[in-house]
Amino acid sequence: MFLNTHKLASPLTVAAAGTVAGDATAIPASAVAVKVTGADAAKGVMLPGRTGEVMHLQNVAAAVLKVYPYTGGTINGGAANAAYSLAASKWALLICTAQDTWSVFVSP
Repeated sequence: MFLNTHKLASPLTVAAAGTVAGDATAIPASAVAVKVTGADAAKGVMLPGRTGEVMHLQNVAAAVLKVYPYTGGTINGGAANAAYSLAASKWALLICTAQDTWSVFVSP
């Protein structure tokens, strides 16, 4: 397995949207660092599903951000398609360890 070795550049900024995985803002597979605005404990983003992908995700809102795996995927061993809740003003390192399977490591 080869991990994404891109150097961090200016993060892509996206706005959280929707209330379920199907209408959450899709994060492009090319993104390495992403700032998410607009989280309100209901809105979210959807991760790409490419094995070996490494992403830094920052929730800059004052509310929880829902983070969804790619369709059929899991986050931290949860149920398929279940959202992971990233706390307000936190950042996470996400690693896609297998197709559509993500592990999340959150800042203290």
